[in-house]
Amino acid sequence: MPRMTKEQLEQLRLEQERQTWVEFVKNYPYRFASVLYQTMRRNEFQVQSLDSTRYEISFNYTTVTLPVVLDEEYNQTLVWHLEQVEQELELIKLREEEQERQVQVRRAALAKLSDEERRLLGL
Repeated sequence: MPRMTKEQLEQLRLEQERQTWVEFVKNYPYRFASVLYQTMRRNEFQVQSLDSTRYEISFNYTTVTLPVVLDEEYNQTLVWHLEQVEQELELIKLREEEQERQVQVRRAALAKLSDEERRLLGL
């Protein structure tokens, strides 16, 4: 296989970046709507409409601005902001699942106690 020149490698990288952006643009409306819906339902996030084209989402001392409609040119910061909010939502979901699991474990342990053990523990 012949080696690629520096220009060919750069062209390949640009083409891959363009394809990635096209895929991101295609999925963005669904991802944006999902993020907006989930963040508006949670107290951990503050969502503010800056105008009819942008939303500002604040969480954990971080503020990101997400547009409703994307520009045609590649924007790594926008990709990073959307992924950052999605990751925070996932972390919150995992924490809630862990808390629920711990509650279930406690309930199961308490269910195994006899009436006398419950009385002694003051339950």
